[in-house]
Amino acid sequence: MELTSLWGRMGYPEDAPHVVQGRGNNMVPAEYFTEENLRAVVDRHWTWVSSELAFVRS
Repeated sequence: MELTSLWGRMGYPEDAPHVVQGRGNNMVPAEYFTEENLRAVVDRHWTWVSSELAFVRS
């Protein structure tokens, strides 16, 4: 929920690694609110952070 809030405040930029149930997808709550999806979302965020850090450092 905090990640959704963060990206919402940022206007959901195109390169955001976050997925919101029902926003640009057909995920139902039973798919969205799972441990597997949470892990995938967190992994995408870590990948995004790593990419952004590499960009800033270059």
